[in-house]
Amino acid sequence: MSNPSEKKNALKKGSYGVFDVATEAEIEHAIEITIDENVEIGDIGNEPVFRFCQYLKPIIPPAENPADTLEPFVKEFFDQHEGLRGHYKFFEVMLIFDDIWDNDKVKHPKMVYSKIALVRADKQTAIRPEAQWCKDSPLLRLDNYCYQLQKLWGKHPIFVSQYQAGKIMGIDARIARRAIDKIERMKNLKRHKKRHPSERLANEYFYIGQAEPVKKLTTQTGAKEKTQKMIDDLKHSEEG
Repeated sequence: MSNPSEKKNALKKGSYGVFDVATEAEIEHAIEITIDENVEIGDIGNEPVFRFCQYLKPIIPPAENPADTLEPFVKEFFDQHEGLRGHYKFFEVMLIFDDIWDNDKVKHPKMVYSKIALVRADKQTAIRPEAQWCKDSPLLRLDNYCYQLQKLWGKHPIFVSQYQAGKIMGIDARIARRAIDKIERMKNLKRHKKRHPSERLANEYFYIGQAEPVKKLTTQTGAKEKTQKMIDDLKHSEEG
């Protein structure tokens, strides 16, 4: 028999009071991902909003949730997207969103791949050869996440922000930035596009997994023999 308190928590409203906590958290994540992708406004004029709708559709079906109910989230997205703020006023963006959402124009929704990638990363038990250098489990978790995310995105670059890495590793985002750099230096990540610091957006990478496997440690006896051989060779060279 289910616990009544569990049902109550499951239905608890999020900060906007529109959906439950879990659903609003997924929408917040969709906003973060769309902002990270930094889709520019093109000839059609709705490109960033359309991408946001692509991430929203798997979370909340348009048929059950008209555009007006999502206005607080569209406003949050608008406030964070510099490109939209530079071209439109909010009511204009809301009209664009309304047109896309209520007319169900999104035929190919995008899954929130980052969440799926993290679930798969946590299920990994065997350490891949290119990840053997990861001595700390939080760093291994981040490397596994990047690996799984690349598998989901296929030939397209992945977006890894220091904020996202910090959440995955359970550390400060500023330190997580160094972890991303470490994975890049070890040749598991290859930078595709570096963002300017003023953009405050995630860099784009490809996970290429080219870090060399860690070689087996030399046994103590073998180490002694190797050291003795070096000494002997040095003596012979001096005698000669």
